[in-house]
Amino acid sequence: LLRVSRQSCEDGPLLEEQETEGQRQLHSLLLQQLHTDVDIQCVAKKQCFAPAALYRPFGEQAAGVRSLTQFQALQDGETELASLRELGLTDTEIQLWQSRDAPEGSHGVCAAPGAKQQRLQVIRDKIEARAELMSRPQRFASSRPLSRREMEIERALFQGTDRLGFLTALYHRGMVLMNLKRDMNPLERKRGCFSRFLMPGLTWGKLLLVLVLQTPGTFYNRT
Repeated sequence: LLRVSRQSCEDGPLLEEQETEGQRQLHSLLLQQLHTDVDIQCVAKKQCFAPAALYRPFGEQAAGVRSLTQFQALQDGETELASLRELGLTDTEIQLWQSRDAPEGSHGVCAAPGAKQQRLQVIRDKIEARAELMSRPQRFASSRPLSRREMEIERALFQGTDRLGFLTALYHRGMVLMNLKRDMNPLERKRGCFSRFLMPGLTWGKLLLVLVLQTPGTFYNRT
């Protein structure tokens, strides 16, 4: 008979000694804070922040006796101006964007239609870039991408115990791995292949050919 001693069972790592990826990343960030010397790598990692927006207090244009409808119209206009300033637009660009639907005057000096449309397209690109940036998940710059297996281990490591919720912001699921997994999925490959053939000229012969190419051995009897 084999006798297992109590001491040998207790030699394993304790629950408190196990370190999650979030704790490891937090420890690394704390160590980086202790290094106050500026080197080439620190300068290379310098972050580029958005330019400061101009703040104008709301009150000067709303001074005096105003009706509720007038005050709400002024407040909506101020909200639109604030959102346009957050895009980094200048006052000239804001005026051009707000007057984009206004008819051009027939008298006086007017800008060329092509130049105006080009400037409006630059503003649209800034708005689309801002919307795409805001749609991304917010995470720290030092957040470490994890694979699916690493994420499962991270979630199950301290399951059922009290954890610090902010540590989960120090790691995230790698988007490259998620896209690779989606591309390797046979259903996704079939769906993408079907989308190329689903057109008005689709015939049953083409569809059968796609099924045979995508699923080899399906139409053959197993011996």
